[in-house]
Parts: sequence; structure tokens; C-alpha cells
Amino acid sequence: MSSLRIFIHFFKNRIRAQVSVTGLRKCLIGLLVVCVVYTFVYYSSGSVSTTLVPVHWGRYHDGVQRNTETNFYGNKLLTHTTPYQTNLSNEGDTKAPKTEAINIVIDSPEISRKSSSQSAPRPVTLSHYTQPMATLSMPIGDTVRAHEDSELSREAAKPGETLPRVLLLYGTTSTTEDARAVQILLEGQRIQVTHFNYYWKKRTPSLVTERNGKRVGSFAVMIVVDSILHYGLWSQSKQEPVLDYCREYQVPLLFIPSAGKESKNSSVHQEIKISSNIWARSVRPGSILFLELNSSQSWFYYVKAGLKITKFPSDCLWTVFQITAKSSPVDHMMPAFNHTQGHVTSAPNEPSRDPTRNKDKLHLGFEAVLELAYHDSNSDGVKTTPVLMQDRGLRDGVRKVFIGGPAQFWLTKLLILDVMRNVSNQRLFRFGRQRWVQVDVDDIFIAPDGTKMTTEDVTVLLETQQRFRSNLPGMTFNLGFSGHFFSRGTAADVEGNKALIKSAESFRWFGHIFTHVQPHLLTSELLEQNMRDNVNFAKEHSIPAFTTHYSVSPHHSGVYPVYQPLYDAWRRVWNVSMTTTEEYPHLRPDHMRRGFIHSGVMVLPRQTCHLFTHTYRFSDIPGGREGLLALAEGGEVFDTLLNNPVSVFMTHVMNYAHDRLALVLFDALLDFVREFTQLDLATDQPLTLGRKYFELFPEEKSPLWTSPCKDKRHLEIWPAGEDHNCSRLPSLLILGPQKSGTTALHTFLGLHPALRPSLKSREHFEEVQFFSDDSLYQKGPQWYMDQFPFPQSSPSPQLLFEKSATYLTHPLAPLRAHSLLPAASLVVILQDPVKRVYSWYQHARAHDDPTALRYSFSDVIRASAPGPAPSN
Repeated sequence: MSSLRIFIHFFKNRIRAQVSVTGLRKCLIGLLVVCVVYTFVYYSSGSVSTTLVPVHWGRYHDGVQRNTETNFYGNKLLTHTTPYQTNLSNEGDTKAPKTEAINIVIDSPEISRKSSSQSAPRPVTLSHYTQPMATLSMPIGDTVRAHEDSELSREAAKPGETLPRVLLLYGTTSTTEDARAVQILLEGQRIQVTHFNYYWKKRTPSLVTERNGKRVGSFAVMIVVDSILHYGLWSQSKQEPVLDYCREYQVPLLFIPSAGKESKNSSVHQEIKISSNIWARSVRPGSILFLELNSSQSWFYYVKAGLKITKFPSDCLWTVFQITAKSSPVDHMMPAFNHTQGHVTSAPNEPSRDPTRNKDKLHLGFEAVLELAYHDSNSDGVKTTPVLMQDRGLRDGVRKVFIGGPAQFWLTKLLILDVMRNVSNQRLFRFGRQRWVQVDVDDIFIAPDGTKMTTEDVTVLLETQQRFRSNLPGMTFNLGFSGHFFSRGTAADVEGNKALIKSAESFRWFGHIFTHVQPHLLTSELLEQNMRDNVNFAKEHSIPAFTTHYSVSPHHSGVYPVYQPLYDAWRRVWNVSMTTTEEYPHLRPDHMRRGFIHSGVMVLPRQTCHLFTHTYRFSDIPGGREGLLALAEGGEVFDTLLNNPVSVFMTHVMNYAHDRLALVLFDALLDFVREFTQLDLATDQPLTLGRKYFELFPEEKSPLWTSPCKDKRHLEIWPAGEDHNCSRLPSLLILGPQKSGTTALHTFLGLHPALRPSLKSREHFEEVQFFSDDSLYQKGPQWYMDQFPFPQSSPSPQLLFEKSATYLTHPLAPLRAHSLLPAASLVVILQDPVKRVYSWYQHARAHDDPTALRYSFSDVIRASAPGPAPSN
């Protein structure tokens, strides 16, 4: 079967798709395109059955690499420097599948404005200016004008300013544990990060952005993460543009030189130069005695000043720093921090100097913020040396901070955030110290016989809840219930259930489904009846579940992907205004979970704490009790708290029986936060937490729908049946613009038996406008699928397409379309703008537009913009 790829650009100087007032040319051009397509398909395969398939972007089927450019949809557009070059064969490309493809590509100065030397696009995560969890592919340093200049921009840039972004530079790889830890930390803090590998690239990244006609620095902070062995690979030619940028825009540099993992084969790196006058060496964790933070420093925002840390990762080497002006480091020239004066002084065995008079030129401008004491094997003594220090840039005008701890260590993570706050004037950060916490206990009556909470477990739960309130005022557990399972199991299980009901007023409660069935498996009527049964159970047992306006769906079914009957029943039965899920936009990575609002229900991201339905005892946890405590004391559960201003933790009833793992975990977490950090913990009603979340992240209110067909977990909780079918999503979008022949092209393509257009509507005729109409987009992907016909049984595949001329100009349409239809083909028709404007003018006259009827075309295009109102 032959394959057909249609990717059309109509530009001047090639095929000219021009629109006249009569529309005759438009029809002729459309007919010509369709005839060419049909003729090619017919004579190349002897059949008109056609399949629309993805093309090998950036490579024609002759095996020759071409230029590529990325559009705002995340798809690449083919551009050409050789006029009228078209290839339809597979010869020369042995890796390409044996398909025939037609690429009608017409050159344009607008699309091919970038030179052939432009680098290949790299993935850039956009989270600060755009909707959450959107990954577009674009060259480093490019301006995301379609989004930054929209209403989602956080602030307007001024001349000489830098945008609130971070440039993360790597030496050889971005997949090391330290590099990945820094990536996750910054992404978890909602900081926009651009990644660049300075070793493999033959150029430096674009550091300056043209924004609204102004020259603006692209980054507010630069971070270099690499092994200390690789810093010498950063050549002078690549360093200088970065240093010049930092000087001009007053941008600080953070160096995180990793010493790597401790192992039998690991070597201790001695005296490696990583910057002017700065030398580094590594220290084995076994030789470290303690870490001490200077209490006189004003650096610390998250870390408690004056801490003395004695517990470290046993498998990570540490990097410590020295200052020297010679070609090799000299130990006696190490700076010693004066705790009383708050500045660096000379070492004890060096003549005393007064840095305030600029006599000690070597040490002036350097500060030791964190010091590490370790056994020195060379001298058989104890040394104290900086592991975090600052170079104020008195020599070269660039402020630098060196952080030598392993990036996976909790203290290093907090110090990175504290340093970034200090050097960036807090412009990068979306939230402060306060962390709101909610702990849900799901399925309080559901567990295998003999594993539920006993009366003693309930007593301990109440006592622990009261004790938690000393660290977390108002702490109250949220209990979720399905009444069908009440008083089932062993005698001890039944007594435990009764004890919970007896103490019902001491907890918050929320309703699940009465029989705990996944909502997407039920019809609207059965779903609502199931909820009403749970309401009756709550009334019968005096459970105060009617004031929380909160609920959680079993196994997150129906929350995302959205099953509309669930939201409708929630509102009618429980008056639910808030829920949580792990599934938006995806379960993994967990630090990228986000929230949204749908049908009046706030959906917040839900967090796991590594306690599941099968974890009853310490033996079920890797590492036992110590492994559980490690999760809270700087481990993954602490990271979750750090990266989320509102954390809703999911636990299960089994985690509060037997060894009571959940109580041990949260007890350790609260104590650790109080002892080592300045985080301010708080809690409140679920509805209040939901409002606070969207006050912090108002851009997340509108969801960004993703394709359920690309996520295995989403398919498992997506209703089965003809209505929910991945084949009902289109494979081709005609983007517009208006008055360029899109309607004619839509009509002609619809004549092909293998292409089926969207259904017509009374409001928008042949256009769907799902991605450009906010009210329609809120209805969700299921509404979008309903705008297309059901697939028909046919020996050849049938592909769906739609046309909406408003997609090309709407600021959010690119992001929305790329998220739901990442593999869709895009058709854009561009023509002479003057002729398109004239066509639009005639269109306005035909629709009785009063301005078009009153003024001639010449008057309209010569009219100037209205000036400012005269002052009184």
C-alpha cells in the first residue's frame, strides 16, 4: 500500500496560493493540489487507497541531511536552500522505511530566516511562562514569543534585565546522578531551566534574547555541573562569551564540581584547578568528621544557620576548595573564615593582613560559607576547609559560588536553593518557606482480614495526631471511607472499625464510592446511586463528611483522564469542590505533577510517601526501619515536601496497623524539618489548601489535555467502548490562516476516500476550534473526539482531519495541539499578506461589518492607530 504525506507551505517565489476577492483562484489552486496528489498516488501504486504516515524529519529520502526548523507546535518544518528541490524516492537512505512520500515545500523568507548553521533543536521544558508540563523542541536561546508575550507572561522585561531563567551547563553528560539531582531540584521549584552541553557543542548557547524589540539577557543564573576532572575541558573560547555575558548582565555563576561516587576503584582527586585562583580536591566520606555552617552568614533561607552536620552519605566523595596564586596549591595559603568579623582572613601560620585595606590581595573577596573538617591522610591531622565558598568577583567582575557537596545530599540541595535566592534577588522562585501538608488515609475500612486497624491502633493514632500538632498546628488525618466494607473481617478488625466511628469527630472524613468500584466502569446512574449509598451510610453513623467538600476516586479513576459523569455526580451528591490525583499529567516523573480545575472541581497533585497497600511492617521496606527513616530525613519524602508548597500525601489503612509505618515516617519527617530547616509547616481544610495552591499557580487552572493513548496507566482508567477510541483523534490539522484558501483545501481533501473531515457544527460550520476557543477546550478530549465521525469498516485505513483557521494566531493553540496530538501533521497556507488582507476586507463587507462598509480598503490600511486621550 502506498503512503502519502502532505505537508504544504504556500509561499511567494514558488507555488503561489493567492486569494482573490472572487475566490476563483482559490478554487483553482485547491483543485490543482488535489489533482497532483491523486495523480501521484494513482500512478505510483495503482491504487487510490492512501495512508498518512510520519515523515523522517530533517532527512529527505535521498539520504541527504537538510536544514530543520522547529515551529511552535513542537513539530519540525522542512526548509530548503536549493530552489524547487523535491524528492520522492527512498534511494540512498537504507534506514528509511520503504514508503513513498510527497513533500510540497515552498520557500519563504519568513520560515527559512535562520541560517543553515543553526544547531539541531534540543528539548526545553517550559513551566514558568506556559502551561504545566509542556515540552517543546526548540533551539537553545530562542524566544518563545508565542507564550512569553501572551497573558501568561509573569513580568515584562526591561532593557538590560535578565529573564528569570537558569542555564544549566554540563561538561560531558547530563545523566550523572549529580546533574540529574540538580535538574529535578530546579524543575520541582518551578524554575525554567535550559540545558546546554559545553563539551560536545562547538559553540556557546545564545545568551541574549530580542524581546519586544529590546535586548534582554536570557538567563538570571548560570550553573555549571560536572566532574572536577572535566573542568579543564571547558576551553577559553567557550568560557569567554559566558564570562562576558555574566559581567555585562551581572549574572552569577554557580559551580557544582562533583567528585563522584565512593568505591573500591575510585581515586581521590588532588589539586585540580577549576577557576582563577580556585583549586579543588576530593575527600572520602569516611574521613569527614563534621560540616559546620557559619552562623554569622545571611545566606540561609531554608537551612538553619549554625548547624553542625555529622551524618553524610557513605557512598559520595566531597569536593573541597583552596585559594592560591601559584601554579600549584599551597596548603598554608588556605583562607580561614573569621566567624566574628564575617570575612576571610589569612591562615594562622601566615603573617596577619588587613583585608579591609586591600593588602591581602589573594584572599580579598572570598568567603567561606560552609566548612568541612576531615582527617588528612597526608599530614595525619585534622583540616578544616571550605566546601561552599563565594568569589565576589573583585578580580574579573563575575560573582561565583562553589558548592562541593554531592548534589543528591539534602543539605546540598537546600544550599543550592539558598545560594540561588541570595544571588538572584529571589526572582526565580514562585513560593517561599511555607509548606502546607495534608495526610489522607484511604480506604479506612478496606483491607484483607487481619490487617485492619485494631482498637489499640486507633488509640495510638489519636495520641500521635495530638503529638504531631506541636510541630504542625491543627494536624488532622483525613479518612476516606467506603461504607460497604464497614465491620467486615476478624473480630479485632470489627472492633477497630467501631473505635474509628466512636472517634469520628476527631478526624476529617471524605467519601469514596460505596462499593469502591472504579467510576469509569459505571454508568452515570449507577455512579450517582453508589455515591448516595455512601451518603446514607455517613448519616447513619454520624460521620462528619459533608463539610470537607473533598473526595478521592478509587485508583484515581475518572479524575484524569476525565470521566465527566464522575465530576457531575460529585457536584450533585457531595458538593465536591476539590480532589487529588497522581495522574495529571502523568504519574512519572512525580516532581512534575500539576493541578487543574475542571467542572468547578479543583484537582491538586497527590504525592506518594513510598507506603503502599502491601507495606505493613519494617521488613517490607528496603533497608528496614533505617530505610524508612532515610526517606524522611533528607530522602525522597523530604524532597516531595521541599518541592511542593502544598503536599497531599496518600497513605492506606494498613500503614497505621502492625508496625504503624506511616506514623513513624511522618514523626521523623516533622522532627527533621524542625531541627535542620527553616520550613514553616501548616495545614488547613482541604478546600483552603486548594485555594492556596491556585493562588500560587494560577496558570494551572486551565488544564493542558494530553493524549490518553500514549500512557498505559491512563488507558487502564479510561472508559472502554466506541466513544473512547484513540482512532477518533485526528492525524492532520489545517491551521489557517483565515482567508488563505483553507476552506477550499478542507473541501477537496474531504473528497478523498481515505480522509474524513470533522463533523460540521451550526456555530463554526466546518471548523472545530477546540484548541483556540477556551470554552470549548475546557470540555475536554472526549468532547473533541465527539466532533469526528466513528471509524468505518474499510479494507484501507481512514484518517481524520480538521481545519480551524484560528489555530495559527491563538497564543495557546500550539501548546494545546502539541500536547494532545504530538504526532499530527500540520498544514499551513501562507500567501502575499496584502492580498490576504484585501480578501479579509471583502469578507467583512460581505458580513455587513460597519467599518468595512463605511470606509474603503485604502482608508482602512492607511488609518493610524488611535493616539492617547487628550489630557485635561
